[in-house]
Amino acid sequence: MNMNFANIMFCSKKNWFFIILPIIFLANYSTSKIPAEIDHRIIEASILFDLVILLPVLYAICYRELGRKVIVRTIGMVCLGIWLAGHLIPTEEQMVYAYISWLKYVGYAFLAIIEIRVMIFMVKLLYGRQQENENITKQLSAGMDIPEWAAKLMVLEAAFWKRLWKMIASLSKRH
Repeated sequence: MNMNFANIMFCSKKNWFFIILPIIFLANYSTSKIPAEIDHRIIEASILFDLVILLPVLYAICYRELGRKVIVRTIGMVCLGIWLAGHLIPTEEQMVYAYISWLKYVGYAFLAIIEIRVMIFMVKLLYGRQQENENITKQLSAGMDIPEWAAKLMVLEAAFWKRLWKMIASLSKRH
């Protein structure tokens, strides 16, 4: 039992962001339900600050040892925070949100560019030369800074589409 407690304490020290995350979410949700007696601009500003600035900064601080990966994830969190704030803040009370909501589309474009870069890298690996899937997975994981399990899933999906395309091409040649 003592070993389990030590493991829990070690994980909580290393991943303290996920202890703070539900607390901030619950606080923002309850803040969004406060009656209109309080100035709604203050509520809107506090929700936006927490979801768009505070959470991404805390995430970046907690996982700073990840290097470049933390930048992409932080940008994704900012986009998610803007989207979530749009759902928490009632539409009739959205004043500041109207001015920053366009930023999520900039973030989405940035994330799409990164996704396209990953896809191009994967296609080059798969179609460039014949290799074993395990070797491709290691190259993809190392080259794009993604977890090995995600690289395996990407390679399996790409191999499926490659086989499907070959099957369709061979069927079309027969007719």
